[in-house]
Amino acid sequence: MEILQLRYFCDAAESQNFSKTAKKFGVPPSNISQCIKRLESELGTELFSRRANSLFLNEKGKVFFEKTAQALELLDEAKTAVSEKPDIREIRICITANRRIVMLAVESFRKQYPQYGIIISHKYEENEEYDIVISDELFKVTGMESCRILSEEIALAVKRDNELAKKETVEIEDIRNENFISMNSETSLSRITKKFCSQYGFEPKNVIQLDDPYYMRKCVELGLGVAFVPVVSWKGLFSDEIVLKRIDGFCRNICAFRKTKGYGAKVTERFLNELLVVCKKESEKNC
Repeated sequence: MEILQLRYFCDAAESQNFSKTAKKFGVPPSNISQCIKRLESELGTELFSRRANSLFLNEKGKVFFEKTAQALELLDEAKTAVSEKPDIREIRICITANRRIVMLAVESFRKQYPQYGIIISHKYEENEEYDIVISDELFKVTGMESCRILSEEIALAVKRDNELAKKETVEIEDIRNENFISMNSETSLSRITKKFCSQYGFEPKNVIQLDDPYYMRKCVELGLGVAFVPVVSWKGLFSDEIVLKRIDGFCRNICAFRKTKGYGAKVTERFLNELLVVCKKESEKNC
């Protein structure tokens, strides 16, 4: 039984696809298939159930995967502890909300664990594999559990000379006919803005739509329209020309979805713990 053989197995157990594992390790799919068969022969039992074009772990495979993943984690930590040039392992993170705060956590995490590289994407793809997903949408991902990391208000951003900025409180009726600056329709901020306005019977009149938060804020600063913005996530990013007006009942919850079992589960737990610390600090700053 070889370590590389066990790494092949663990990756295939997570992807449920020999071709994906082969692509990741840069070998032909037949190599992975033969390697798994030799492992099963050595153990005297099948680890995968194979049906037509599908592949999945059987009960014995699940037990072997859990124990093997833990063993590989320990081996990697042992190697890191004694090596002057430890191997760089990668963590795949999908960030669809709260980018600024998550990146603060990434910075802090890398200082503590330089042996882990970070691969970041900002668009969730169902056919991709992630170690951790940060989102304000609730969905179920096989092999992942969720926890809330942050609750934050969504405020209305207006230019300082806008009449709305002078109001002590802003009501929904005050903004029904306003021109809106928005993020593109695929972003979480756009989705929750539409959902919130829909609850009050109107659709925001989007006059400018962008895919860059910086230019969204810039358009508000220029007086081209108003925008709904997250208070904690974007704290410190607004110029003095922008005033934030709270609207009762408009908020969002940010959740982290992470692996709880298998190879990589331990390191994602470490990252989540660091993220929770950063979220707490940023929330307290906003109080």
